Amino acid sequence: MRDLLIEGLLILAFIVAGTGLLFYLHKRELL
Repeated sequence: MRDLLIEGLLILAFIVAGTGLLFYLHKRELL
């Protein structure tokens, strides 16, 4: 159960990091 929780947190972290990176690159292009 704990391994599943850690795996879920890692996936969530990757999604957040990927979204943040795309948003950052998009904002930088607009400036």
